[in-house]
Formats: sequence, C-alpha cells, structure tokens
Amino acid sequence: MDGYTLDKTALSDEEQEELLLAVQSVPVGQSEALVNKLGALFQRQRTDWLRVDFAHWGPSNQEDHRFETIRTAVLEKRVLLFDYAAFEGMSTRKVEPALLHYKGSQWYLQAFCLLRNDWRTFKISRMSSLQLTDEHFDEVLTPPPIEPWQDVCDWPAVSLRFQPSAAWRVYDEFYIQFITREDDGCLRVDTHLPLDERWVYAMLLSFGTEVTVLSPDRLRQSLIEHTRQISSHHIKNQT
Repeated sequence: MDGYTLDKTALSDEEQEELLLAVQSVPVGQSEALVNKLGALFQRQRTDWLRVDFAHWGPSNQEDHRFETIRTAVLEKRVLLFDYAAFEGMSTRKVEPALLHYKGSQWYLQAFCLLRNDWRTFKISRMSSLQLTDEHFDEVLTPPPIEPWQDVCDWPAVSLRFQPSAAWRVYDEFYIQFITREDDGCLRVDTHLPLDERWVYAMLLSFGTEVTVLSPDRLRQSLIEHTRQISSHHIKNQT
C-alpha cells in the first residue's frame, strides 16, 4: 500500500543482523546502498567484519562480470552460452542456468546443459566468453545435489608425508582431522583418494619433492610413471 513502512520490530535483533550480513556477503548490484538503507531502518551501525571479493589476487586490468551475468541469467531465466575448459578439453556449452553454488572455496554453476541434455556442474573459473543470450526458458529448474553421495571409504586408503615447508598447502588440500604433525615437524596425512582420477596426481605432483607416498604402492608407482612421462616430454621438446 502507498505509504506503508516496514515495522522494524517485526524482526528480532538477531534477524536484523542476519539480514544485514546476508546482503553484505553477496556484493552484487546495489548491495552497498541496500546495506546502508537497512542499517538506517534498523537504527544500527554496520558491523564491518566480513568482506567478499570475487576478484583474483594480483593486478587485473579487466573487471570480472561473470558472477553478475550468471545471476541475471538465473533470475531472468535466460540461456547462457560459454566456452568451458574440462579434463576432456575445451567445448562450447549452451545451458539453462539454475543455481550458483559455493563449495570448497570455489563457485559453481548448476545448469541443464542443452548439449548433453542433462544436468551439469560447471566451475566458474573455467568458464570463458560468457554470453547472455535472448533465449528464455519457462520451466522452474530444480537441480540435483551438486555431487552424488559417495562413501569416501570406498576409495583406497592413502598415507602421505609432507615436509614442514609444505604445511601451508597441506592445510589447504586436506581436512585438518586427517593431518598429524610428527616430532620432526613433518605432516602425515591419512585419508582416502580416488586413484583413478587425474586431479589426484596433478595435486600430488604439484608438491614436488615435498611429499612422500607411504602407501599404497600403486599410487607410488603411478607417480613414478607420471614423472617419467613429464621428463621424457621435456627432453624430447627441448630446443
């Protein structure tokens, strides 16, 4: 109705704080102005303890508009077109976007892929040449869980030892409950990993000589073979 004003007492102090935090934590559009308006309405000062920045570290001459483009596509039910870098290589995807998902320090888009005619989950950082098309879709999209439930204990048990100098990355890659600090400062990790996945070897090889595979032998031998192939490749292509 004309002249209606929201009664701030309809929300408790905790609910007011949660509403301000929700707006502050997703900095898109006019969120900054909205935070200030809500703060004035609730007669409370903004507590500046959380900031969310979608930009990469380091200097950048080009602003990344992917998040806002995807947000617009989801809200307006518009088809997205983009190039995607997957393990299988580059491909052009045309999708009906459903949901942005933040998981494990990364943003993902859940969308119905018109190329695969099925649901897919796309990592935002791997998307390029993003285009907001004029095509619309009417159906309400309900994506499945971002990943099927799987008991990680079905994966082989893995034991690794990392040098103290790699600690900053070990805590990035593994859950803290799987990490044991040994007397000499080395970090032992006892976990389960899918040994048929390429990302496992890429991750371990990135540690170089700072990691030692304690078990299983299959993983150790696979790493040896990967390093042989890398060495052979660079020897063959050296100038």
